Amino acid sequence: MAPCRHAPSHIVTLDGNLAGVIDFGELCAGDPATDIASARMLLPPGAMPRFLGAYAATEPAMILRSGRKAVQFALNLIAIGKAGERGPRGGQPTWGPAGRRTLDHRLLVS
Repeated sequence: MAPCRHAPSHIVTLDGNLAGVIDFGELCAGDPATDIASARMLLPPGAMPRFLGAYAATEPAMILRSGRKAVQFALNLIAIGKAGERGPRGGQPTWGPAGRRTLDHRLLVS
């Protein structure tokens, strides 16, 4: 099974609002922690309590796992961004900042 990766290019917005997520479900085996990790990456600081209140299944272990996944995704984005800065094929220089913002945010909140 391929590693789970949510990237900025998987997010669809309309007029600055989240309109959808392009989800390759077979890669993540339907783990809700992946959805929550993506929300941790996209939402502004302070928005997670409202998101979690609206999300159907939020047991503590899954929330903890989502934080770990968000860090993993952020590190992947940073690596892909650095590859893009160096020029190798497959790199995306615009992804690094999203990964760094996620790490900054994760280091400030639980």
